[in-house]
Amino acid sequence: MKKFFGVNSKIVLKNTFSLASAELLIKLITLLWIAFLGRSLSISDYGRYSYVNAFIALFALFPDSGAGLIVVREIAQNKKNQNMLLSSLFYINLSLALISCVVIVVYGLIKESLSTTLLISLASLSMFFTALRSAPIVKYESHEKMNVVAILNILNSLLIITLPFILFLVTHSILGIFMGMAIGGAMSSVLTWVFFRKSYPFHLTYNAQAIKKLFLAGLPLGLAAVASMIFSRIDSVMLNFMVGLEAVGRYNSAVPIVFGMIQLLHVPFAMAIYPTLSRVESQDKKRFRSSLKKALVVTAIWTFSAAIGISLFAPVIVPMIFGSAYQSSSNILQMLIFILPFASLSAVLYKILIIKKRQKIYLAISVFGAIANILLNIILIPSYGVIGAAGASVLTQIGLFVIYAAVVSKSI
Repeated sequence: MKKFFGVNSKIVLKNTFSLASAELLIKLITLLWIAFLGRSLSISDYGRYSYVNAFIALFALFPDSGAGLIVVREIAQNKKNQNMLLSSLFYINLSLALISCVVIVVYGLIKESLSTTLLISLASLSMFFTALRSAPIVKYESHEKMNVVAILNILNSLLIITLPFILFLVTHSILGIFMGMAIGGAMSSVLTWVFFRKSYPFHLTYNAQAIKKLFLAGLPLGLAAVASMIFSRIDSVMLNFMVGLEAVGRYNSAVPIVFGMIQLLHVPFAMAIYPTLSRVESQDKKRFRSSLKKALVVTAIWTFSAAIGISLFAPVIVPMIFGSAYQSSSNILQMLIFILPFASLSAVLYKILIIKKRQKIYLAISVFGAIANILLNIILIPSYGVIGAAGASVLTQIGLFVIYAAVVSKSI
């Protein structure tokens, strides 16, 4: 690891280990939760649960507007204005989270049944409270204290899974699950802020110009994140409208495994190197380029190896987690898992664009990906159903990687 980041290698290694350990525990808990739901709910009800989560996920990144990544970059390079930056981030999160919740509820009242509207309203509350955790988490990320981030993320996952589990046992309904998510999200947000205020002398200040500046700087990243989320979640929404809830349920026997592996195998490393690379880029351009190349090689090795292994054992993995009713869904995972290497490599590359302050390029590529994925779904789902949706996702991700690689190679 020292060859990658020199004097920063211990920090990167420690932070990667902390985040990876947390993700391993979180994914294990999530896997048990998903397996429980898959076996406790009918395929149709599991499809409804997945549809609501996919719908909310389309809005989940909107409250941050990309400002969080800007704050991490700026504080990592210069900690002088961190109180103002964190305050501005909080006000942006709060305002956009409120707007998102209103939009979600209004859409539900217009387009969805009353029962589905109630579910997405509760899920939007969970999203709202999650958004309010952003400023404290960003502070610890920018200071490269990923062990604290790991602990807070574990606490958050425990609360938003344990409480839904308890309320589901009490109510025996999907409604209980989403009530638990809302309550768990609120508790997680409160506990995060209590810990933050005790460990850091933060004073909330309001500066309209600073908020506007941060919002505009982060807006391309926020829009890019929304486009990326549309790309990753729109398939479930389109399957619901074009095929039905049972198709959504079968498709989502593979989706949690794929994105769980991305979170486990790559996100900790990507989060750990981002603030470090932000500093290294301004200090030593040659070492920055060398570190990037080596990081891409390592990412490719472990993600392609994992994708091939999971594809081979998919006929065992899917029924083992979800039960024999999902045996026919194994081929979905065999195809969809190849999102893993290309998404992981793309994640490293787009962070380089952020470090280089080329947010608008990142936005353009992300929007292209979202549009391409929607068009591919429209073409492939009518003929190939769930497999068509999986194929559309993989093809889109490969295309995005090729574009990111071409753009970044000209930027460094």
